[in-house]
Amino acid sequence: MRNKIFCTLFLLIAFQSTWAQTQTMMGIIDSGVDVTNKMLAPHVRVDAPGWNFIDGNDQLFDYASLKRFNENHYTFINLGAEVQGGKTLTEAEMAWIKEKRSSEQFMKEVEELATMIHGTHVAGIAIGKISANTIMALKVVPTKVSINKDIPTPSNINSNFLYVWLTKLALKLAVYANSKNEQAFIRYIHNQKITVANASFGIGYQNAQEVIKTIFKKAFRRNPSERELTTCTDYLLDKVLKAQKKTYGKSTDTLFIFAAGNDGSNNDLLPAAPANLGLENTLSVAATFGRSSLAKFSNYGKLVDVGAPGVNIPSTGPGDRTVRMSGTSMAAPYVSGVAGETLAMNPSLTARQLKSIILKTVDVKDFLKDKVASSGIVNRARAVFAAKLSNDLPLEDAIIRANQEIADESIDKDKALLKSKYPMFEYVVPLQSMFQY
Repeated sequence: MRNKIFCTLFLLIAFQSTWAQTQTMMGIIDSGVDVTNKMLAPHVRVDAPGWNFIDGNDQLFDYASLKRFNENHYTFINLGAEVQGGKTLTEAEMAWIKEKRSSEQFMKEVEELATMIHGTHVAGIAIGKISANTIMALKVVPTKVSINKDIPTPSNINSNFLYVWLTKLALKLAVYANSKNEQAFIRYIHNQKITVANASFGIGYQNAQEVIKTIFKKAFRRNPSERELTTCTDYLLDKVLKAQKKTYGKSTDTLFIFAAGNDGSNNDLLPAAPANLGLENTLSVAATFGRSSLAKFSNYGKLVDVGAPGVNIPSTGPGDRTVRMSGTSMAAPYVSGVAGETLAMNPSLTARQLKSIILKTVDVKDFLKDKVASSGIVNRARAVFAAKLSNDLPLEDAIIRANQEIADESIDKDKALLKSKYPMFEYVVPLQSMFQY
């Protein structure tokens, strides 16, 4: 074991100077990125930093709206992540968090800020530890659909049937609009030759249920029955996934990396989109607590491919801030960063081959067996080394040798023992939803 660890360190040192020779073009499909951040600016593509698909321009971040928030909002987000990482709160901090949580307006503002800075935080994780990744920001708008709350209900039609029929019609239109939007940024990704795209967004089962509940409340002024809720939720996710399979499946030159979702549920039973696509050019990522356990908020399942750290992650914020966040949204760009660095070692790798390297060079963990398809956490050094070897060896041989020569990444045992003492004070950043009402 000591020889294997020594070999790992030697190889890391020997190849570090060559890792950044080739740049990987990476897309950050998210809520916008502050490309002026001093940590991100050197990695932003100079001639084409990205595109705002919301407003149809090149304004990638809403600096004016950012002024609405103050230090209290940032402190709340940071503390919520630090608590998950094992931070011990003072009585004053606990009292302060309780006070802030009691304010519906403050919590709404926190959600708005988290959404606004989400893309910038994700981008900081995705650039990786070594300057192999160049980013482009794709600011994508969630689909919004308005439904007339005074829809007439003919007396000669079963009202329950009509409610479901009208809801499905609205959802069908929403999915169509969302599909058109996704097709637009997929074309952009293809035209800009983006080879790795991080997409920490989507709609999980719980979020889909909230969409249905909101439609019923606004349009029909009542809550859906359990049967109506299940029927419409299943319909929505089925339609979304079918549309996305056609869209993302055509972009075979790009590896899309998705967040698995933050419901703490099994994606095999309660699907999430686009995490459940399961295509040759897509990866779905669960969040882990360091390298020691599955994060309790993380989705999992056979349709989730791999784990990566996603708890109490420090990264870039707007205005050169450092912000801490937790979520599968943070785990996905960790894998995207690894994918970018891996591809930089052998730019001839296809998206399918790149996915294969990442999944076959993981650190296998008992706590991830039956939780993710690979049963493991991504191993950055091993994946990169396998890619380098693949320049001269058949891919499978390169992977086998990398597994033999590169040790598992170490676990900070003291950190592994730090579990959250205050679950009620935790804050998980919401997955960016494609549908808002």
